[in-house]
Amino acid sequence: MFASDFLASLGHTALGSRLKRLGLALQAESQAWLETQDCSLASAQMPVLAALTRENPVSTGQLAAMLGIAQPGVSRMIADMEKGGWVRSQPGETDRRVREIALTEKGQALAERARAEFWPRIDAAAAAVCDDLDGGLLEQIGALEKRMASGQFRSALEEGGKS
Repeated sequence: MFASDFLASLGHTALGSRLKRLGLALQAESQAWLETQDCSLASAQMPVLAALTRENPVSTGQLAAMLGIAQPGVSRMIADMEKGGWVRSQPGETDRRVREIALTEKGQALAERARAEFWPRIDAAAAAVCDDLDGGLLEQIGALEKRMASGQFRSALEEGGKS
């Protein structure tokens, strides 16, 4: 990782920053692996795809609530996914001001493949890299950061979730 990790030196004060850094590292590794699987959807957009497999169609506001993220962020993801042909958006049936988001055929095909191939593998790799972490939360985060930096997550992804 780092010879001297400034964020780690801040203790709980930088907890959010360290968690965000870990999230970005997990997304980057997942993205790199997904590209080797000929998947062109961004790993950061996979939760949107997953949400739309449960609720389809759904409003942008409902999608933001499902994912627990701000609506402008969801709107940006939806716009990108719409450009890629994964989703379509249209005015709601009862309230034309509300945009309803739905998977396209292309998006549904990817969702089926992701459910069968990608998500179980990513879940297993994340579980493997998180396995047997000792200590308090900050110590566990530090260990997880070291495992990520050493390539353990990527190795687990390539090996089918085993590490």
